[in-house]
Amino acid sequence: REDQIKARTKLDVDGIEVYLKRPDLDRPEISDLLKLCSDNFNVVNLETGDRVYDENTPADLLDPRSRKYIERVLDMRAQIPNTELLVVHLAGGCQVLDLPYHNLNQNQKKEETLEASLNYIKSLDPENRIIALENTFPTDWMNEETGKTSFYTFGKLMGDFGERIRTFDS
Repeated sequence: REDQIKARTKLDVDGIEVYLKRPDLDRPEISDLLKLCSDNFNVVNLETGDRVYDENTPADLLDPRSRKYIERVLDMRAQIPNTELLVVHLAGGCQVLDLPYHNLNQNQKKEETLEASLNYIKSLDPENRIIALENTFPTDWMNEETGKTSFYTFGKLMGDFGERIRTFDS
């Protein structure tokens, strides 16, 4: 929001990270807001969200809707002259479970899912300079109103990230 950006310009900081939820991309003023960030901060980093469209659809590096979302933000990043990183959640093979959680697919292969997710990121950023991977947020997440839980098989261990640029929520 414009008021948030303007408030942050009063802080003694060199940069800003802009968390772009999927619906934000369709807002007509988004280009102007990103320009405002670019004009007022030396560095602008962007971050994609952990949900796509609604509260129950997790961003998943293996899902075409999530990929389109990530790629749109990557295109927006290219329009900002002083941008550095795009932060993307390391999540793939996401499972959304309803109570009583009996639909968990325990046959999912962590290594294969992780490899496919990292291969996708490598296809977007082969030199490992643009995309910083972040832990899955959160590793398991519950919509308290519906009881639906999102479950991921990897993303919290340093080894899961390989040599990729990474950051962690704390």
